[in-house]
Amino acid sequence: MTRQKQRIRVVHFHSSKGLYGPERWTYLALRALADSEIDQEVLTIGTKPGYGDFARFLIRHGLPAQHLALGGKFTVQQVRAIRELLVERRVDVLHTHGFKSDILGYFATRYLPIGLVSTPHGWCDHESLRIRLYEMVGRQFLRGFDRIYPLSEHQLEALKAYRLGTKVRCIKNAVDLGNLEGTWKERQASPPREPMILFVGRLAREKGLIDLIEACAIVARKRRFQVVIAGEGPAMQEAYASATRTGVVDRITFAGFVEDVRPFLRAATVLALPSYSEGLPRVVMEAFGAGVAVVGTDIPGLRELIVHGRTGLLIPVGDIQALASALETLLIDTQLNFQLAEEARDLIARDYSPQRLAGELRDEYTRIAVGR
Repeated sequence: MTRQKQRIRVVHFHSSKGLYGPERWTYLALRALADSEIDQEVLTIGTKPGYGDFARFLIRHGLPAQHLALGGKFTVQQVRAIRELLVERRVDVLHTHGFKSDILGYFATRYLPIGLVSTPHGWCDHESLRIRLYEMVGRQFLRGFDRIYPLSEHQLEALKAYRLGTKVRCIKNAVDLGNLEGTWKERQASPPREPMILFVGRLAREKGLIDLIEACAIVARKRRFQVVIAGEGPAMQEAYASATRTGVVDRITFAGFVEDVRPFLRAATVLALPSYSEGLPRVVMEAFGAGVAVVGTDIPGLRELIVHGRTGLLIPVGDIQALASALETLLIDTQLNFQLAEEARDLIARDYSPQRLAGELRDEYTRIAVGR
């Protein structure tokens, strides 16, 4: 049997807490390639609470995953444990997601016949100096990778500064419209009765969460609505304090981490994502697929999805008054809300399908495995 006809084994490597954009991307990739010649599984590491959540989520859904309780700083023991697992599994390609998995993956595959690829899911430009330094170091290691797959055109441009040459290829994000079909049809048949603003994501300042709460306080002076904030993160207490201070705490439901966002998309009038930086955010793509209008900030990652006045509304970063005005517009102008949502759904169906993602990944994995 020739090498081309053999099955190709791919391991996706994560060191992260929760189930957010990178994890949902991997979950979609696992399902999109399930009937192909690519055998995929997931490896997660970490000792703190939450670092094994993704592996447990996948196992509950019948998908192969393993968690290694390896934490703390980078150590030889961590590298050795990962390396032994890759050899035992006869892995052809290791696909890393995040700066820690990039660095560990680089050392774990040294001098092994294993292809090494990475997908950057966005960078924490507004995080602490320590995190930004870690990410900068992680990007230096990308020079030793076979391929890097940014999710958006602006990430592709940013990576040019690292002189990675032909190693970089943009494989755009995707979303499973079939999974959102029922939600979209329900919204078409019976639009939400009560106005509701939805936020989904990591609760952090760089997501514009505090800006959103302050904007909601402005809108609340004139309009009746509810807010659902779904997610967990370091800004949880600050968000609650801000909601209390501005007098809108009784309007806000802090839903915590949610595994399935569809019930919230079913009820939402508008999704708000006033982030300071993004890759190509999956939550916006899911909102588009479910027929929910979106307000986002005028940043590169969102501009690739939102054309102002056509597929959503864009506002300047940190402009709370503009955010309040855009939210109010979509709460009261049902015709504009519907038009934006329809155009956005057409965009997702045309350019961001899981079938397109599966085809590009299959070709890449095959090319790299055969080359090794």
